[in-house]
Amino acid sequence: MVYPPQEVCSAGPEAIQQFLCKESGLEYYPPSQYLLPVLEQDGAETSQDSPDGPTDRFSREEVEWQNRFADYEKRKEQKMLEKLEFERRLELGQREHAQLLQQSSSQKDEILQTVKEEQSRLEQGLSERQRHLEEDRQRLQEQLKQTEQNISNRIQKLLQDNQRQKKTSEILKSLENERIRMEQLMSITQEETENLRRREIASAMQQMLTESCKNRFIQMAYESQRQSLVQQACSSMAEMDERFQQILSWQQMDQNKAISQILQESAMQKAAFEALQVKKDLMHRQIRNQVSVGLRAPHPRLSCQLADTQRCLDRPREACILAPSLASSESPLRTSQSPGQGLRPGASRQHCKCLASVTCTVLTLRG
Repeated sequence: MVYPPQEVCSAGPEAIQQFLCKESGLEYYPPSQYLLPVLEQDGAETSQDSPDGPTDRFSREEVEWQNRFADYEKRKEQKMLEKLEFERRLELGQREHAQLLQQSSSQKDEILQTVKEEQSRLEQGLSERQRHLEEDRQRLQEQLKQTEQNISNRIQKLLQDNQRQKKTSEILKSLENERIRMEQLMSITQEETENLRRREIASAMQQMLTESCKNRFIQMAYESQRQSLVQQACSSMAEMDERFQQILSWQQMDQNKAISQILQESAMQKAAFEALQVKKDLMHRQIRNQVSVGLRAPHPRLSCQLADTQRCLDRPREACILAPSLASSESPLRTSQSPGQGLRPGASRQHCKCLASVTCTVLTLRG
């Protein structure tokens, strides 16, 4: 038993009453102050009304008082048993609530750990993908550089061919001069000279046309190869961007799923807490009904005690009603805060104090 302490309980009912009155801030009055005036009044009435002798009167009074004390002891034991049962149920409910909170916190930690692991795995995958993209980009750049180098080499070859053609034309020109000189020397006829010159010019033109067509074909092949390389690079970059967007969408879906699961668990905790508070309110209502049924005659001190008890019972109930609404107005991500943190820690103890004080006062007045 936690409250009152074990030393006070072992001292007897009077020590328990003194302890409860001290905790409630009330002055303790022993039962003798209330019993003696009643005994004197009953003795005076009996001496006036009883036709028998004093022996019969005292025996009847003794039997009556013994019956009263027996009833008082029975009621006291019954109230004590009810109080112990109430404390046992309250402790059981608190244990169940603590167990539910522990389970929810452990599940929440597991979910958060899973989300962290998934996020780290996705980040690692993204880093690997970025590294592969960087390697592909570098490889494409190397290919482009190599292609440009090949193109520059081909252009250099074309320039060399042009230089060679120029040298060939110079050689032809020198040969033509030499031929003319030889014709002049050998007295070749004009017709043969013209025919020979036409043939040489036609062959030179044919060679030049062949070289120009060859160069044009080389340039067209270079342009087509360059265009195909550019298209391949664009398509690969578009495919990489699409895969990256798909990975981001998967990550967002996983985060939304984890948040919805956490919100669902928070709603379940709130429903369990409301059910526990409804159970507590029902038990408080039963105790108030029992106290109101046990009272038959009004008393000023008793009415004050009942008013204090009603305030003690209503105050935690208002706190319990306000606590879930305040907890629900918080952000859904603050699920680590329990819905019952708005309650005062000494609310249940204050209930027990008020109920015990009222019970003792009622029993004292009825005795």
